[in-house]
Amino acid sequence: MRSISFFLNFSRLLLPQDTCIHLYKIYILPVLTYGLGIFSMKEDDIKPINQFQKNLLKQLLSLADNVAHPTVHLLSGIPPVEYEIHRQALGFLGSVARKESSVEYSVGKRQLIMKTSKSPSWFNHMKDVCIKYDLPSPREILDMKMTKNKWKFLVKSAVTNYSLTTGRKGQHLKLLNTLHYAILTAITSRSENHTPLSHLRQLSREMS
Repeated sequence: MRSISFFLNFSRLLLPQDTCIHLYKIYILPVLTYGLGIFSMKEDDIKPINQFQKNLLKQLLSLADNVAHPTVHLLSGIPPVEYEIHRQALGFLGSVARKESSVEYSVGKRQLIMKTSKSPSWFNHMKDVCIKYDLPSPREILDMKMTKNKWKFLVKSAVTNYSLTTGRKGQHLKLLNTLHYAILTAITSRSENHTPLSHLRQLSREMS
């Protein structure tokens, strides 16, 4: 936490905003989500991590606390943490599917056949994740002979499509209103190191 605080203060004072967001994506986000894909993460488990990311991004973007979360994701280009966790989980599932001789593959096959839907098994949890992103079931995935690159591309496309469509349904007006508010906030609080106001205004016009 001390290193994150240092990064936050250093970045806001000395670095352009785009650079700050890029550094967050390559240094902090991987640490924040490291290894979480192998756990059956429920919504309540992910919520504190999501909230931490939103608060940090708001500070990097110099946005007020009451700016809507969808606006933060739109301006930063960084989706909610749950998408990254699910991407990792799906990546691991694909890795298991490619190793038919492994213990993980055998365990997965057995659990998907024998365990009930109420079981806390990770493979059962992945059924819900696959349904969410309109992907084949875990059992079908284990039977597929898909290369790493093809599976990686399929997962990335599915998660991106979900984040751009389903994740934003019903939030158009909220996004528009908060973008206008973000412009007003930026006029009074942004330094020249931050994203130009023209970028915010352009986003607002596109949403109108």
